[in-house]
Amino acid sequence: MFDSIRGRLQFVQEGIKASLSFKGVKGDEPRHGKKQVRPPVNFEAGGDLLNKYQNEWSDIHKICEENAGNAQKLDTAIGNLHKSIEKEWNSMTRLTNNLSCLPQVIQKTEEIIEDIGKFHSLLLEVEDSLIRLTDINETQQLQEKFVEGRFQLALYREKKLNQLENVRAQLTDEHRTKIFQKEKIMEGQQKEKREIFDEAFKEDIEKYKETGSVPKIEIQLKEGPSLEEVVLDMDASALDELLND
Repeated sequence: MFDSIRGRLQFVQEGIKASLSFKGVKGDEPRHGKKQVRPPVNFEAGGDLLNKYQNEWSDIHKICEENAGNAQKLDTAIGNLHKSIEKEWNSMTRLTNNLSCLPQVIQKTEEIIEDIGKFHSLLLEVEDSLIRLTDINETQQLQEKFVEGRFQLALYREKKLNQLENVRAQLTDEHRTKIFQKEKIMEGQQKEKREIFDEAFKEDIEKYKETGSVPKIEIQLKEGPSLEEVVLDMDASALDELLND
């Protein structure tokens, strides 16, 4: 664009120069029959005109450059505006699509709220079931502890009964041993007493045979066995012999 303007200005400048040179040449030619008077020529008029056109061309060039810069800025602004409008348009399109799906979203939301209510009811039922399960578990644990306690008590009772039987058997054996030892001692004492009584009885019989009277028996008070403890010898041969005499 600037090249075309520059070419036009050069064409106008060359035309002005050609017209000026043509006028100068034409004024130098003599006319037939007349003597022409040459007017004063201002040779600097073309330079001023050329300077004027050059200044105007420079101003036009600057204005064109400014317009080109402004056009570039305007193009950038238009591009940004186009992008912004396109972005807004896309946003509006998405918003329109989303708004078109709004009834479905509301329906899904209502279904979700209904499902949440059902889930809440189910959670309450599960909580009640867990509470009942906890109570059953505690009851079962108490029953198991009670059964375990009874079992331990039965084992302890059986153990103590066995110990009691063992102690009873041990005491019975000790008692029998002591009774047997006591009986042995008493049997020895009774045997010794019977021997003494037999000898005294025989002596009394001999004296009775000799004197015809029974000697007086001196009773010595001393501790001895009771009547229940005295065991009489059932051998009555000496008494029968006395009665027969």
